[in-house]
Amino acid sequence: MLQELGIRYAAYSLKAEYFHFAEQILFEVLATWLGSDFTKEVEFAWKMVSGFMVATMLAGFVCSKCWLKLQTALRKAQLLVKQRRAPGWLLFLPDEQDAF
Repeated sequence: MLQELGIRYAAYSLKAEYFHFAEQILFEVLATWLGSDFTKEVEFAWKMVSGFMVATMLAGFVCSKCWLKLQTALRKAQLLVKQRRAPGWLLFLPDEQDAF
């Protein structure tokens, strides 16, 4: 579910650093909200949980961004092939339905 959330965020054109900003804001809110109950142990526990969540979402985010770039490059290459303006090695690219 967290990877899927990261994939969805990639479609919104977010940047990877936003995940870390959100994590920082979470800790500021927790520290304010919990006050003196925000002990080092509580902070450590939240860091473990949020670190896992951010890493998992980032994995989906980065994977999705790479996939989108690959699809865009493939479409551009196929357009060049159709226009007969492609270098010779591009003439061997598979059709879009066979590519993935």
